[in-house]
Amino acid sequence: MKKCIFASIMADNGIHIRTRADGKREVFDPVRKKYVALTPEEEVRQALVWHLHKTLRIPLGRIGVETGIRVYGLPFRVDLQVFDAHGKAVWLIECKRREQALNAAVLEQIGRYRLSEAFKDVRFMTVTNGAAFYCWERAASGEAWTLRGTLPDGEALED
Repeated sequence: MKKCIFASIMADNGIHIRTRADGKREVFDPVRKKYVALTPEEEVRQALVWHLHKTLRIPLGRIGVETGIRVYGLPFRVDLQVFDAHGKAVWLIECKRREQALNAAVLEQIGRYRLSEAFKDVRFMTVTNGAAFYCWERAASGEAWTLRGTLPDGEALED
């Protein structure tokens, strides 16, 4: 059985992992408030949810997990999105398994989500595999994107 990459982070922070009778592992998602399959991608997603909440001080109520959207009428799911105090999406995050390279196809995927009407004013976009990340911030003019060296914290999202 493959060891959970983020097992120590999850255990140290009260993230619950259980094994079902059929041997499959599940993790409790505090945003969705239910147990979900502990896949390699879910390990990255749950570690990031913890980081957003505990380190970057973003309330769980402002985080959306695997939210469905439509882009030109086609259905997609955004791994994580963060909302401001008014419920407007301000940050899109795409999570990949650790083994997944952050290549052009992955970067195009998050760019495609931005085409959704719901996300036309998103200020931040991030893609991560748990080992590395790219995070962009949109300029106030709305036209240019700048690569950031850090993830925004809760205060930056309210600016």
